[in-house]
Amino acid sequence: MSPELLEKYHQGTCSEAEKRVVEQWLSSDGLPDDLPVCPEEEDVVSAVWSAIEPPARPRFRRWMIGLAAAIAVAVGLYVFQTKSPEQVRETTVAAAPSQTLAFVTRPGERRQLTLPDSSVVTLNAGSRLTYTGADTLRSLTLEGEAFFEVYRDTLRPFEIAAAQTHIRVLGTAFNVRAYPGDRETSLVVAHGKVHFSAIGKHPSEVVLTAQQKGISRPGKAIERRRVWGDAAWSWKEHTLVFDNQPLREIAVTMERWYGIRVVIASDDLGERRCSGTFANPSVDELMQGLSYALNLHYRKQGNTITIY
Repeated sequence: MSPELLEKYHQGTCSEAEKRVVEQWLSSDGLPDDLPVCPEEEDVVSAVWSAIEPPARPRFRRWMIGLAAAIAVAVGLYVFQTKSPEQVRETTVAAAPSQTLAFVTRPGERRQLTLPDSSVVTLNAGSRLTYTGADTLRSLTLEGEAFFEVYRDTLRPFEIAAAQTHIRVLGTAFNVRAYPGDRETSLVVAHGKVHFSAIGKHPSEVVLTAQQKGISRPGKAIERRRVWGDAAWSWKEHTLVFDNQPLREIAVTMERWYGIRVVIASDDLGERRCSGTFANPSVDELMQGLSYALNLHYRKQGNTITIY
């Protein structure tokens, strides 16, 4: 069952034939065996299906569809899309030679900067970027996450200091994630070539090309991986993508994304993992999906969400 057809059914735009297909699927005994699953999916699906009334009772139809959509979230198929993405604030930076400028984004805010050299940087929420231009070098520091589209200039390398790493390019596009307190710093290349170095007691360096990811952890050599698609910078389009991530990491992302505080009741709960894609979700939509996917509960009080 495709998420697109479920969404058409939810919106009431199905043909009669499509409606029969969906209602037959809803009344079946379960889901196909070959669907991708999150951990603990079987318990979640069983609990949800046991609460669904037969489709012959119209007054339960809207509730039943919502639960069916939640099942699709639990198996990583459904994408929430309920409102248009917010506009990213755009700024063109003017700076005198050797002048250092700083830019900060608050939780929930994204900002696009056009630098004096025509490079474009998109800052994710809760990030800080400094920029210094000179005749022979373009120098930046990053705390947080940003997507860089670097204007090619062979006479002035583009260098970034991020956590305990150093990045050097001439002209390319890539995403860097280096939030203070994170266990790792990561870089994913969209196109071009990037020199990625770990500094400190155990220095190492790799050259990354398109669809490659470098991961730097304290005390270890940089790990190189092959990646596919644009999930690393999906945040630019106000989309959250979780790839087998533990709830404790998802909670940190939520705090940056919404400017809220997230409390997880136990360490065991924080280790539950889930994969899913959420397009521009409200905090309630995201929590509803996570609740069904991971068989958890939550409550909101003021600016705090407690997960238990």
